[in-house]
Formats: sequence, structure tokens, C-alpha cells
Amino acid sequence: MISISRSASARVLLAFIVVVLNACSVIEKQEQTEAAKPVEETSESGSAAPVKAEEQEALSVNPYTVKRSAVPAAAQQRFTRAMEQFRQGELSGAERAFESLTRDYPSLSGPWLNLGLLYQHSERSALAPAQFEAAIRANSLNLNAYNQLGISLREQGKFEDAERQYLAALAIWPDHPSSHRNLAILYDLYMGREAEALVHYRRAWQLAPDPTLRIWMMDLQRRVSTDRKSEG
Repeated sequence: MISISRSASARVLLAFIVVVLNACSVIEKQEQTEAAKPVEETSESGSAAPVKAEEQEALSVNPYTVKRSAVPAAAQQRFTRAMEQFRQGELSGAERAFESLTRDYPSLSGPWLNLGLLYQHSERSALAPAQFEAAIRANSLNLNAYNQLGISLREQGKFEDAERQYLAALAIWPDHPSSHRNLAILYDLYMGREAEALVHYRRAWQLAPDPTLRIWMMDLQRRVSTDRKSEG
């Protein structure tokens, strides 16, 4: 079934940190390996302040966490077993288990998303987008599915399509750090839209401060400032 190297298996394991079936989430790690070079956000002065404690209360709430649907006990048990198979390196068994869950519980987005992640990190990555799309159909609030689909499309060179997925996620939750981060990576590394990348990297860092992200941001800020001076 699925063929995957040891190193790839380790990366996928990070991606398979899942809390519940509807929200299997890996985007944080996936995003961190998404950028091959620094790009994050600072203000024009070269720094950006993270969101203050008193400002956190004003942030919107992730609608996915608010509208999370109930998961049948039987489905949860099967999902847990599938995850254990994966952790043990039984990837073919995990694939069959997730495929079975998508047939028996098509309205749960988690199995679709994890099946897509298995494909994404195997020799069958071309099959991954369809699984991420199915996850979105199952739960239109699954922001991780939008982001994984965006990453998959970006890897295929479909940059505008990837952009639409990240923007769709932000339309659902404007304060989603991962969507801001991935969109900034796309703009900076693949679409040459550095000024727009700065806007999203700044917001990503404000929402979820990350030392690496800050280094990327400062590097991009310097490049943007240099370009402006040369144009002047």
C-alpha cells in the first residue's frame, strides 16, 4: 500500500498528533518545515510586539473548537487503533484503517485528513489533495484541512490555488496563526509578494511568537527596506 522512508515516517508522525477525529492537527509542524528560508514579520521599525495578555481576550474564537461535533465511541476507538498502527510503523494497516473509517463515517473529517497526510508523505502524494478536499466537505471549519490542501497545491506549483485555501481558512477564522504563516511563506518564497508576506508574518508572530519566525521576519524586513531604498 503506502511506501515511506524512515525519515519521512518521522515527519509524518509529528503530523499525526491528533486530539479528536474531527480536528487531526499537524499544521504547526508542517508549516515549520514548509519554508526553506527565513521569512517572518516585523513592523517598519524592525520589530513587532506579540499580542498582549489584555488583548488576547479581544481575539476571535476558533469556530471549529466552538462547533465541534460529537464522535461516536466506536469511531473513536477505531481511530485510536489506526493511530497506534501508524506509531508502530504499520503504515499499510493504518491506511486501510483510515480508508475504512472514511467509508463508515464519511462525515468525520479526521480520517480524511490523516489519510491525506499519509499520501502526502508517500510516493502517492498526488492522491492527497482529494482527501483534504473530502475533509473540508465533511467539516467546512477544519482549518487544518485547508492548510494541508494549500501546502499540497503549493508543492504542485499551483500557487494561486494554494493562496485561495489559506484565504478561505482566514475567512473562517482571521486569527489563525498557521494560515497567516503559510500564506506569508507562499507570498515570500513563491509569489514574490514580499510586502504582503510581511503583513501576514507579522500577524502570525503576534498570535504565536516563534524565535525562528522572528528571524525570518527580520530578514524579510531588511530585504523589503533595501528594495524600497533602491527604488527611491
